[in-house]
Amino acid sequence: MIKVLIVEDDPMVRMINEKFLEKVEGFDLIGSVDNVKNAKKFLETNSADLVLLDVFLPGEKGLELLKWMRENHLDTDVIMITADKNIKTVEDAFRIGVVDYLIKPFTYERFSESLLKYRQRCEAILNIETVDQEDIDKYLLNEKKGELFHQDKKKNNSNTFEHVMEFFKENKETGYTAMEIADVLGFSRITARRYLDVLEKQGYLDLHFEYGTVGRPKNVYRFREK
Repeated sequence: MIKVLIVEDDPMVRMINEKFLEKVEGFDLIGSVDNVKNAKKFLETNSADLVLLDVFLPGEKGLELLKWMRENHLDTDVIMITADKNIKTVEDAFRIGVVDYLIKPFTYERFSESLLKYRQRCEAILNIETVDQEDIDKYLLNEKKGELFHQDKKKNNSNTFEHVMEFFKENKETGYTAMEIADVLGFSRITARRYLDVLEKQGYLDLHFEYGTVGRPKNVYRFREK
């Protein structure tokens, strides 16, 4: 089990994060605090594998906790979950070493995607001592397209695949872009695009390009009759 600490000052958001975390297999919530001071106290006496960290906190900001963790050589990863869209904050967070950055408000799909990728990486490197370039690309940089969908297709993602396919079956005559699917089904655009790409490659959907008067063509997906 991957041990998780949540650092979030908004009680409602903290509760949502906790409920979302409960739904993702392989993670164990070991603590939930509302500021950097309490987070430091917790980490000084408890071992966490992953911290879900907000930026805007009372007193010190979340990035200060991240810097403190690195200065003290804590073997703990961090996923930022914040409303801070400032590109400087995003760049600083990745430079210091976060593994992902989620912007509020976010969907459960995007949340679980982040955790599943993290869990996949942890499991992949658990029993190996050296890696080659393929391992780096696949597990650390997440460059192998479709890897997320393969890992838990029979569990977490199967319902989502079926949900997407059911929607297309009910709307066979209409084509949809990733943005439209994201709006209708409540995904992020990136998540919707990944599901659509996988379903198209597996032969369930057809991909067409629609050209408007200006700009790039739109990728439009339609149900494929077999």
